[in-house]
Amino acid sequence: AATLDEYRDILIADTFVDLTRLKLRAQHGVPAEIRGEVWKYLLDVSKPDKSEE
Repeated sequence: AATLDEYRDILIADTFVDLTRLKLRAQHGVPAEIRGEVWKYLLDVSKPDKSEE
């Protein structure tokens, strides 16, 4: 399973959240501490393109 730090590295991207990497990590479980944030991207609630924020 991916570590919390691996998820944070993906989610703190300045301009774009790499959904491919995120999905690959999530296949093996998501730590409870960050699960809500990860699922927002996986369910397309949060957009991966952060450049418009």
